Amino acid sequence: MLRGRDRTYTLPVDYLGPAVTILGVVVIGWLALDGRDIGQSVASIAQLLIAAVVFGLAVYYLLGLIILEGFDYHGRGARLASEVMLVVIPASVAASVVLTAIRT
Repeated sequence: MLRGRDRTYTLPVDYLGPAVTILGVVVIGWLALDGRDIGQSVASIAQLLIAAVVFGLAVYYLLGLIILEGFDYHGRGARLASEVMLVVIPASVAASVVLTAIRT
């Protein structure tokens, strides 16, 4: 039975992954939709593309975590997904901030 076994989902990365993903998507969306030239410049279009791709990845990631949690799976795949999102989201936020500075 799994009740006596030490589970690995209590690690901080397992909680940070979804939190950083949700917060990052909100920040990236806000940066992409901020300003008057939405879709009028190359930087704005790049921001919109980054926001769309990150939103798709976030939905895929969060739904995957819900499905894996339903099967009580807490292995390498779930941890790897969290670690990947902890790299992709901050990099996307940084790129979006740079593009916002270029746009203004």
